[in-house]
Amino acid sequence: PRDIRLGDIAVLLRSRKFTADRYADILRRWGIPAHADSGTGFFESQEIRDLIALLQVIDNQRQDINLAAMLRGPIGLSYQGGSATSLEDDLAAVRLAYHDADPPLPFHEAILRYAAEQRNPLAGRLSACLARLRDWRERVHQRPVAEVLRSIYDDAGLLAYYAGLPDGDQRAANLEELYRRSAQFGAFARQGLARFLRFLQNLERDSDLGQPSLDPEG
Repeated sequence: PRDIRLGDIAVLLRSRKFTADRYADILRRWGIPAHADSGTGFFESQEIRDLIALLQVIDNQRQDINLAAMLRGPIGLSYQGGSATSLEDDLAAVRLAYHDADPPLPFHEAILRYAAEQRNPLAGRLSACLARLRDWRERVHQRPVAEVLRSIYDDAGLLAYYAGLPDGDQRAANLEELYRRSAQFGAFARQGLARFLRFLQNLERDSDLGQPSLDPEG
């Protein structure tokens, strides 16, 4: 005989889809570690959405929504020393600086002009973000996608950042799964970031993915 352990307990559901992740989220909210073998949720996780937005911008910077998402993420303006509470104000300041441009200026062009023309801390942080993007863009033209993705993780300390958030072990495992998928892609397809992004889009559309299990026994 021994005391009961968390690993002894399983919650069985009539249907895993849609409900399993909700149950797991509530358990975690009460401090109970849980893993949902739901078969979905990988592409819905914030860390994967952040990384895909970044990869989209590396592939093509003329994307307003993905660029804004990247700047608000952990390797955007906050990484360059901005306050997380001021990010919305920072992006609004860029838009307001060129609100009367004729013709109207797309957001991605406003970012470039603000970084080049303004002389303030926000312009400095934007310039640093754009320089990092240029560096990663040059690498992805020369190296396999998986290698560049690993360098992004290392350069920005992403695994440590996400591991420090609630449910951090699962977040880090999701990022490792994205890396594994990029290495798998490189083994059977012509290299190229655009092709890898299409590969992910097709995967999400056709099947979605469950989040990788951390430790079934635990």
